[in-house]
Amino acid sequence: MKLYACPGTCSLAPHIALHELEVEHEIVWINLKKGEGRTPEFLQINPLGQVPVLLGEHGEVLTEVAAILLFLFQQHGHIDGPLYQTVRHLSFINGELHKCFYPQFFGKLILGKDNPEVPTLAKHFKERLDERWKYVDYLLPAFDDLDGAVMGPADPYLYTVCRWWLTLGHNFQGYDSIPGFLENMESRDSVKKALKIEGLEPMACQALPSM
Repeated sequence: MKLYACPGTCSLAPHIALHELEVEHEIVWINLKKGEGRTPEFLQINPLGQVPVLLGEHGEVLTEVAAILLFLFQQHGHIDGPLYQTVRHLSFINGELHKCFYPQFFGKLILGKDNPEVPTLAKHFKERLDERWKYVDYLLPAFDDLDGAVMGPADPYLYTVCRWWLTLGHNFQGYDSIPGFLENMESRDSVKKALKIEGLEPMACQALPSM
């Protein structure tokens, strides 16, 4: 298999899954900041110019994190519990968490770097994420397929967006389950391998503020 990816982006999730499932694969790095996602060659693969893209063993071309994770675990692993529950979790992460980071990371690009509304937009979506993390903290102990102890399709995706929250300088103080989820994930060889390859540091230690 071949995964088109960019370090630290949402493509980290399927990268982790490939190692977890021990699927032989090749990584093609796409430097989005340098515009490599907009080259004619890459646009033939994904007209949206986004990562991740997975080229399957039988010619499949898959985009979207949730679809790729479902494909990998259905083809090369297993999914605990009913499929609709996994789809529910993946949909929540994609729609309620992942998309809320766009204004955090790209507010100046969306509104213009000198637009005075950029901080207001970022604040609104931070508050929205604060509420969503409370729901995540409830979900983690309620579902065995979403705790990082036994990896399912949603785990690497949730781990990736949790990292973004920490990257922005926030933490998970006051949450009962999320810090443990991050520790569970970073104890796994698949996560360690993917982080090392992408040049990323573990971040579970940043989940709680230093005393």
